[in-house]
Amino acid sequence: KPPPLIMWFVNGKQVEGRIEANDRYYIVSKLEVPQLKREHLNTTYKCRATNTKLVPPLEKTVLLDLY
Repeated sequence: KPPPLIMWFVNGKQVEGRIEANDRYYIVSKLEVPQLKREHLNTTYKCRATNTKLVPPLEKTVLLDLY
């Protein structure tokens, strides 16, 4: 099985994530926002993982809300 390709997007623009763990069975990728500010309100964060063209990628999107 090929290793997954993990991509991060902020408001639709691809950004660089950080790989924390990588072995034969799993990969952990994180996107860190060092300091949240009011300008981050309603920012969309998306993580996309794929490892084959035979099935569609898995995606998770989060809309940031601040209180």
